[in-house]
Amino acid sequence: MAVLRPRNRLVYFRLSEDEFERVNLACHETGARSISDLARHALQRMIDPPPGGPEQALMVTRLQVMDDMIRELNGKLEQLSQLLVALRSSEPGGPAADGSGK
Repeated sequence: MAVLRPRNRLVYFRLSEDEFERVNLACHETGARSISDLARHALQRMIDPPPGGPEQALMVTRLQVMDDMIRELNGKLEQLSQLLVALRSSEPGGPAADGSGK
């Protein structure tokens, strides 16, 4: 799966154990893939908030997370499809062996 805009800049900051637990819980509640994704989306909303208030901002974040998840799943499905084609073509009597494609 190709990354259109590679993320190559790092931002570090420290959290207390309590802060980390709250961030981790927020990550699970919003459906974010990782704490990095949650933090990135939160910072983007702070810098350029979407119109419509906090409810719409939360919906936008959830949609972005779901879009990322769908993109990742599509990539994995493509990999699985390629593996299945390779396995079928290597089986005796498979599509490559008899030329029928069945």
